[in-house]
Amino acid sequence: MPVVLLCGAQRAAAVPDVPPADFRLAAGMAAMAASPRGDAPPPGANDWSCRPSAEHPNPVVLLHGQFENQTIAWQAMAPMLHHAGYCVFSMNWGERSSDTWPAVAVKGRLPIEHGAAEVADFVERVRAATGADRVDFLTHSMGGLVGGYYVKFLGGADRVARFVAIAAPWNGSDHFAMSSGMQLLGAPGTSLRTAAEAALGDMSGPLPQVLTSSAFMSRMRSDGGPTVPGVAYTNLISRYDEVVVPFTSSIVDAPNVRNIVVQDGCEQDLADHLALVVDPVTAGHALAALDPDRAPAVPCVPVLPLIGN
Repeated sequence: MPVVLLCGAQRAAAVPDVPPADFRLAAGMAAMAASPRGDAPPPGANDWSCRPSAEHPNPVVLLHGQFENQTIAWQAMAPMLHHAGYCVFSMNWGERSSDTWPAVAVKGRLPIEHGAAEVADFVERVRAATGADRVDFLTHSMGGLVGGYYVKFLGGADRVARFVAIAAPWNGSDHFAMSSGMQLLGAPGTSLRTAAEAALGDMSGPLPQVLTSSAFMSRMRSDGGPTVPGVAYTNLISRYDEVVVPFTSSIVDAPNVRNIVVQDGCEQDLADHLALVVDPVTAGHALAALDPDRAPAVPCVPVLPLIGN
C-alpha cells in the first residue's frame, strides 16, 4: 500500500508528478515493465536542477544490489526521500556492455571494483551539479560493498558523510554454503579455487567476491575492517535475511557504526533480504539515520517476505 513518511522541510507542490512512496515490490516490477530497458530512475530521483536545502545539505545517492537495478530497488524510498526534502540521485552499476533486452535490465553483474569506479564518477557528477561538498549513501545488499569499496579505497571517505546500508554483506556471506564449498577447493589464489571462482563469476558476476572466504572480503576486512573513520554508518538488518548468511554478517563493530535489526523494534516485520527495500519500518530507520534531528517516529507495521507492505 502507498505509505507517506515525511521529515524536515517538505517540497512544495511544484512536483505533483512524483507519487507517494509505494511499499510493494509489485510497484517496482510494474515500473520495470513500463520502462523500455527496464532500468529507468525511480520517481523523485535524478533531478539535476535540484539544489540541497539547509536542512538537508547532502544529496542522497542510492546504490542497488546485485541482479537488481535502480528501478526495482528504489521505487519506494526514492519518492519518500524526495518528498522529505532531499535531492535524490540513483544510478545503475555493473551493466555488461554486451547485454541486450531483457538481460540489460539486470545490473550488478561486473566486479565490485568496477562498480565502485562507476560510483566514484557518479558522485563527482552529483557534487558538480548540486554544489554539495559531500553526499550521503543509501545502499541495498551488494551496493553496500560497492559503496564501501569506493569509500575505503577510491577516495570516497572525503566525499561521503552518512552511509546507510540495508542488508550489506560487510563480512561476506555463506549463502547456499558456497563459501564453505570454496574453502574445500583451497585457499584464495590456488589454481583449483581460482578456476572455480572464475567459472562462478562468468555466470553470476561479482558473487564469488562476496563469499566470506574470498580474497576480496579479506581485503575489505583489512586495516580495521570494512568501514572507515569519519563516516557515520548505519546498518539496517533483518534476522530473516536468506541472502546475507548469517544475517549477523551485516553487523560491524566500530565506534562510528550503528547496527539495527529491524525486528528488535517491530516483531511484525518479516521482511527478508529483498523486501527490506519495500519495508516502511526500514525506511523509517533510514530517514532517522540520514537526519536524526528531524525524522518522524519509526513505524511498526506488518511486512511480508518478498511482497513488502
